[in-house]
Amino acid sequence: MMGAAGGLLCMGMLFVFRKGHRKQGLIVLFLFLLTSVYALRMGVEQPLERFRTFDASFEVRARYAQRAYHLFEDFKLMGVGVGNFRYAYPKYQAPEDTKAFIDQAHNDYVQFLAEAGIVGFSILSLGLLYYLVQTGRLWGRRHDPFAVTLGAAPLAVMTAIGIHSYSDFNLHYMTNVLMILAVMAIGYSAVHLERHHAYEKSILSFRTFPLRSKGLLLLVPLLLVILWSGVQASKHFMAENHYEAATAKDSKSSIEASLHQVQQAIAWDSCKSGYWWNLALGLREDRAIKLKNTDLSDDEQKSLQSDIISVLEKAVSLNPLQEEYHLRLAWEYTYLWNEADERKKWMAAADLSMERAAYFAGTNNPYLHVWMGDYWLMRSKTVYPGNPLWESALAKARWHYLRNLSVETGPVRARMRDQIVKNIWVHYPDQEFVNRILGEN
Repeated sequence: MMGAAGGLLCMGMLFVFRKGHRKQGLIVLFLFLLTSVYALRMGVEQPLERFRTFDASFEVRARYAQRAYHLFEDFKLMGVGVGNFRYAYPKYQAPEDTKAFIDQAHNDYVQFLAEAGIVGFSILSLGLLYYLVQTGRLWGRRHDPFAVTLGAAPLAVMTAIGIHSYSDFNLHYMTNVLMILAVMAIGYSAVHLERHHAYEKSILSFRTFPLRSKGLLLLVPLLLVILWSGVQASKHFMAENHYEAATAKDSKSSIEASLHQVQQAIAWDSCKSGYWWNLALGLREDRAIKLKNTDLSDDEQKSLQSDIISVLEKAVSLNPLQEEYHLRLAWEYTYLWNEADERKKWMAAADLSMERAAYFAGTNNPYLHVWMGDYWLMRSKTVYPGNPLWESALAKARWHYLRNLSVETGPVRARMRDQIVKNIWVHYPDQEFVNRILGEN
């Protein structure tokens, strides 16, 4: 309701600025006032509550945008990829937002800049600028009420949504985008339409192609694109059906049935990292059950381990921004350290995966830092004290433990400290050593 009122206000102001259409502008402004009164009568408490918390809410949104801009600074040219904000942002997340999963920057400009980089942002800006200049120039020369009225609609709508997008994410709702595009198309057509009493004609230029020659060359690729889009949409729909059946909370399916459903989802759509991640989790659960109930040979255990690792590597390749994928992969590599002839290879692979996990880890899941600290503490036991690698591993363990304790608060922090102390004691049963790791006297 408030968005509609804002659009009417913008349209009314555009009309008032034109001498020949001030009467229409006053009518639109009257409609704006009427809409505002109706909106207030419909419900005043919620808008007033938003205004009461406006300062705090705006401060939080400004922090999101500022951190998102730091993300852009690291990927200026091409960005992190449209749609990847939710995966890349945790590294830049502020400590004040601990355990919050932030998938939008609440600022469409900064978020698109971070996702598409300077290249994508420039292309979009130039396209919008061209549209606004062309439409605005022709709209200013038109006097026909029909053309002026509909021609003002996209300008008013884009102004309203442009202001609102500074502290929200309206353009990340596809319905809003499609509605704006429809209004833009209607407005652009309206300012090119000449109306007379007996007929209407468009001053837009058109080019026709005979279907037998050039037209066919244009039509075939278009039909292929439409067909390809339909096939891909259908495959994704089938994949989601299988995935939902495998991950439903009320499902009583066996682990074998769930694994089969996830594998079916991957068969339909093999490019979604979440499917591979859940397949890896299912394979780990299946491995645990088999190890508990069956006496597996070394070759069978190695085969199960290889399957889990290959699936996790596929998930990482599809989404390298997800820190938990790297973290789990590093721990799975440690199961191969018992092979003396390949120990150095898998140790290096695990270290690299853990470094990548640390690079992308933020504060939305502080427990991951405990897990990473445990890894480096365990890794320190693979070398002799005094070795530079020993000091380096302990320094990393200490950093991750303190990182967790710096963002946890209250009883949760106390519980996490007790857990960290127990983890350290397993490898180094010495109170002085515990104090050293935690930086306590």
